[in-house]
Amino acid sequence: MNMNNLANLLNKPYQTSIKKFLHQILEERYGKHENIIERVSDSISSAKDYEAFSKLMLDVYEKAFMSAVNQHKEVIEAHGFKTKIVKPEAEKKDSSPKIFKS
Repeated sequence: MNMNNLANLLNKPYQTSIKKFLHQILEERYGKHENIIERVSDSISSAKDYEAFSKLMLDVYEKAFMSAVNQHKEVIEAHGFKTKIVKPEAEKKDSSPKIFKS
């Protein structure tokens, strides 16, 4: 890492996290949005802004996911099947060693 990159990281600590977060979501589509992601991530300079931006992105992601789920539900029900979308139950924590499980 050169000194310029290190200085940028210290001055804008949230930029790398935002880029990584969006890259994980967008995957191969990240490249076509890189310029706007760069500009948006440059403007996030405080922990409060970072948290607010993260919540915004998660809300957008969740809303899009639920929209897709509901669209699939409508298609399935149009074919005469009943559906019920439920949240998965949290896995129960089991501290016993796995070797003794049957």
